[in-house]
Amino acid sequence: MRTDFLMGYFPLFQKADQKGAGNIEDICCLLCRQLGMEPQNLDLVVPHQANQRIINALRQRMKLAEDQVYSNIGHSGNTSSSTIPLCLEELLPLATAGQKWGLTAFGGGFTFGGAVLEVV
Repeated sequence: MRTDFLMGYFPLFQKADQKGAGNIEDICCLLCRQLGMEPQNLDLVVPHQANQRIINALRQRMKLAEDQVYSNIGHSGNTSSSTIPLCLEELLPLATAGQKWGLTAFGGGFTFGGAVLEVV
């Protein structure tokens, strides 16, 4: 077996765990500042559902209440690029006009993005 091509899974996982929560926090905070609001004033944050540990780290770093961060990973798992659309499918029937939701995601190559939506 050639070991020069093996990827160090644990160091990569640690980096994703740290960078994932950091990047999705950063983009959410940046978007809120651009809109003249604090992230804590979002009614809900819907992060990429990579794993519960990253979701919990995001909530703690942003100082959000448990009910301000949505997670469906317990019953849906990591559904890759469709995690946020699947969350929205579950949440939209419960939405109230005027709510502001922060969407944040990160993916392969440590890419990330986000949006703030207002429910109408």
